[in-house]
Amino acid sequence: MRICILDNDVIEPDGVPIWGSYAAMFETLLRAAGYQGHVDAFSARRGQYPPSFDAYDAVLLTGSRSDSFSDEAWVVQLRACVSGLLAKGQKLVGVCFGHQLIAHCLGAPVARAAQGWGLGRTVYDWHGPEGIANPQGKLALLASHQDQVLQLPKGATLIATSVISPFMVPLKILLMAAFLLALPVVLYQVWAFIAPGLYTHEKRLVMPLVVSSTLLFFIGVAFCYFFVFGQVFAFIQSFAPKSITAAPDIEAYLSFVLNMFLAFGLAFEVPIAVVVLARLNIVTIEKLRDFRGYFVVLAFVIAAIVTPPDVVSQLALAIPMCLLYEVGIWAAQIFIKHTQAPKEDEATKAAD
Repeated sequence: MRICILDNDVIEPDGVPIWGSYAAMFETLLRAAGYQGHVDAFSARRGQYPPSFDAYDAVLLTGSRSDSFSDEAWVVQLRACVSGLLAKGQKLVGVCFGHQLIAHCLGAPVARAAQGWGLGRTVYDWHGPEGIANPQGKLALLASHQDQVLQLPKGATLIATSVISPFMVPLKILLMAAFLLALPVVLYQVWAFIAPGLYTHEKRLVMPLVVSSTLLFFIGVAFCYFFVFGQVFAFIQSFAPKSITAAPDIEAYLSFVLNMFLAFGLAFEVPIAVVVLARLNIVTIEKLRDFRGYFVVLAFVIAAIVTPPDVVSQLALAIPMCLLYEVGIWAAQIFIKHTQAPKEDEATKAAD
């Protein structure tokens, strides 16, 4: 088997002793994968091509810092060459710029992404032959590009996609919306299940806790959406170079948002947990006060685990948790006073 590599860029001088050229790097990858055939490399950027492509079983086009749709002379020449190879039915493999140029020659629109540069490790769903991706069907690649193929060429088949998931995204949104709408009913049903085993004075605790649990969860979600997201996204984006725009795929973004909603919603339930623990005599008010310092540490540990690795989101979760713990201690005293058993009331009056 014979492969022709059309090299479409040059390595910076400092990298030449290490990497040689783009073509050399691709040949190294092919050899590492077990390929033992013949490889010829030509610099398309410098106008170098083989006398004929008939002797080659496949042609590989490397990436490039140039645009596949540019009017640079060497790019125009390369497009003409690739169009001719496509007309002959030559097998072509394009990487980054290479695949964009092939798509352009096939009539697909190629342009710069409105989001800016995409940079970093990207995981794709693999739909092609086995042996390329991992057992889960995932393929991880390093991405560094701004141009994109806007539409598949006619007759082309997509074999690897990033996680856009047009089905999962609306499904997750619907599930979250259903959870929020059903939350009051679910909490009431939980308390209704417990109620038959409670005394009359203990049942007074049910409705206030159902209402307050629901309100606190919604307040936590609202706090996350209206305050935390604005601060966190701006803080994270401030670390990116001006030439790079963060452009996460929609499912990754949605998963992040939903996880943050749940984290803040549950964190705002701290007063409810404190009230229930105190009213069931699992802990006393005095012990809750003594535990205050430990809870502050615990709140920051939880915030560090469930939030992104930035100070803003961690503080935005930990500080409200600490404040709500104090609210819980105050509310527990009121609940205990108004949900005492009759004998407890009489004992309290006698003590007075």
